[in-house]
Amino acid sequence: MYDKRIKIFVILSTVLLLVCLLRLTQMQLLPTSTLQSDIEELKR
Repeated sequence: MYDKRIKIFVILSTVLLLVCLLRLTQMQLLPTSTLQSDIEELKR
């Protein structure tokens, strides 16, 4: 039972990490992102 919980925790953590990384990549790299202009404003 303990092993099953650990596996579920690791899988959920990995999925969450991937979602966060994909979102960060989208925000930084895609020029058509709506947040790109906001990022430029913050840099000034």
